[in-house]
Amino acid sequence: MRSTSILTCCLVLAPLMAQAEGKRPTIAVLPVKTVEAKASGGKGLGRLSPVGLRDAIEGLLIRTQKLTVVDRKRLDKILDEAGLTDLGLTEPETAVKTGGLLGADYFLEVRISEWSLERSQRQIPISRRWQRLSNATCALTVRIVSARTGKVALNERVGASRSWKEESAQQIAPSPVPSETIQALQNLALSRLRDKVMVAFPMKVVSLDASGTVFLSYGKGTGIQVGDRCSVLGAGAELKDPDTGEVLGRSDTELARVEIVSVEEKFCRAKVVSGESVRVRAGALCKILREDPADWPRAGGER
Repeated sequence: MRSTSILTCCLVLAPLMAQAEGKRPTIAVLPVKTVEAKASGGKGLGRLSPVGLRDAIEGLLIRTQKLTVVDRKRLDKILDEAGLTDLGLTEPETAVKTGGLLGADYFLEVRISEWSLERSQRQIPISRRWQRLSNATCALTVRIVSARTGKVALNERVGASRSWKEESAQQIAPSPVPSETIQALQNLALSRLRDKVMVAFPMKVVSLDASGTVFLSYGKGTGIQVGDRCSVLGAGAELKDPDTGEVLGRSDTELARVEIVSVEEKFCRAKVVSGESVRVRAGALCKILREDPADWPRAGGER
């Protein structure tokens, strides 16, 4: 079987994930940082609501049923009473000091790194009609820091864009982007953010029954879908930097590949499509075999 390298963040988080049987990791979602909308070729893109995004992120994480989200009012109250702000809470030293106050295992910081609209228009030859091309982009930077060790478990940028065309007999005047387009773009970016966060809390094998059905620990709300294929991995040797001794990852062996056949509330079922089912063991890590969500092609001009 071929070998694959597990993301370093999985190694950082694995000890905390097993801190107590049945206990979900607790994560504190900090206020979202934002940027002003940038537009070329005419205005039309409103400002994203940081509060609304924070609401949406908390909702997405709660629906994964894998994480406990620190109550926002309690989070803000404790920070206020301690004379702290969210600024710098994801810095390693600060995260360790404040994690105990909040009862949080992790801090999640999200920044809107890009919120832009590009527009251009031209007159179509022969027909003499006008055509306007629009492209809106939403990019988010997500950072997760362990509140116990101060180690950065995830630092990624996710994005989504949507393009569309309009035609008119006359030159098209500046106009707002439709609210449904803005909402669809935001939802797409947030779903990709969730996928990145879930990489830091990897799926595992729960059990294998007599019929060969494999039960996995992801359920509804985690982004797992029927038809997804996953690599079931056997633990391999740690890879350490010879100069610093830092653990870089693991060289793990692929035991089998499975395909998701149904997704339940808190778990999913899969069938083995390659490899030997007898090698699949409870507790084995599972890596979803799909392209980086940020690179998925989307219908209707989305990407």
